[in-house]
Amino acid sequence: MKESQAEQTLKKLTNKRIEFRFAGSTLYFDLSQALFSSFDIDKGTKLLLTVLLKQIDIAKFSCVLDLGCGVGVLGITLKRINPRLKLHLTDRDALALDFARHNCRLNNISADSIEGRLGFRGTDIKGYDLILSNLPAKAGAPVLISIFDQYNSYLKPGGLFAFVIVKTLEKVAHTALIRSGAAIIHRQGTPDHTVFLAAKGNEITPLQDGLLPYIRGHFNFQPPLKYLSYSLDTVYNLPDFDNLGYQQLSAMALLSDHLNPEHNILIWNPGQGHLPVYLCRILAEKRIKFTLAGRDLLGLEVTRRNLAAHGVADCLIESYHTSWLSEIPASYELIILFPGPESRPATVEMISPELPRLTQPDGEVVIAANNPLLQHILKQSKGFQLKKRKKYHGYQAVLLVKKGKI
Repeated sequence: MKESQAEQTLKKLTNKRIEFRFAGSTLYFDLSQALFSSFDIDKGTKLLLTVLLKQIDIAKFSCVLDLGCGVGVLGITLKRINPRLKLHLTDRDALALDFARHNCRLNNISADSIEGRLGFRGTDIKGYDLILSNLPAKAGAPVLISIFDQYNSYLKPGGLFAFVIVKTLEKVAHTALIRSGAAIIHRQGTPDHTVFLAAKGNEITPLQDGLLPYIRGHFNFQPPLKYLSYSLDTVYNLPDFDNLGYQQLSAMALLSDHLNPEHNILIWNPGQGHLPVYLCRILAEKRIKFTLAGRDLLGLEVTRRNLAAHGVADCLIESYHTSWLSEIPASYELIILFPGPESRPATVEMISPELPRLTQPDGEVVIAANNPLLQHILKQSKGFQLKKRKKYHGYQAVLLVKKGKI
């Protein structure tokens, strides 16, 4: 069977295949430079697995959630030890989920679900008997505390929350567990990491606003390119949270004096939502249909929130949580692309072949990226005419126009 473009690009994003021997089994994992721990399995993950093997009987568990699964090491390893497990993998990064699916196939492991989630937001199952996580320090203390507060609602009585956290956040984790009424069954550390095995604590009323723990603050922004301002809720762990970066500014500079009232717009990697909200303000138009797409579910969700706050109806906002433009089915009058941190060849090969299909006849494409990456994309983008470009401190934004049907 011929490989899809996404499968071919995934191979090119693979940095290394490692052999992992654990509990008498040999597993293989493909890692990526575009994801956490790209050269070896993280020390914290190895520590958590070692503690689990020594402290609990893995065979007694039946339903496991690997929360923030990354490339799937924790969940896949436990399922190899106990093949009867119902395994559920979640992550906010669509590329991590792609690698988790790939690594499941690589090791002949079946997962019951592999889904995009922000923490427990949108989780339907409330009967896990084991929740696993290598908790990311970069998520921020408010997000981590919300996880400690919420896990009790998704764990069976007698179940276990097993996680590893960096040493600097050990006290935050311990305080939150005690406050929730959870018994700490085991605690073990190294100079860099600490593992906790915690029982079910007290359930709390779920947050009505599931994004609230991620919100860093509400900020006002005034682009220097137009006499307007706007405000956004911005989140931890995404750039441009309190000022506008050069990538965003280059696109704004380009669009400020070239805007037609398109009503069907695709924005790839919308970040905090600056560009969509800017378009709403500059066009004074509430009937624009926005399609938001990209790897990071947090960016898609906070952009949706900010558009709603500026009067865009939910029915006019569509989202695709995906690593690949090839998975977006429609075509658009205007496409705005903010290429992400993938390696240069893979980024070019993911973007350039899809532009003719995604762009309507006589449609337009705006790409904002650093200068070297943008030049590579332009060399491979056939069937488009370069109409305009703006340079901004090492970044460029270009406007491409599609001519006729390709």
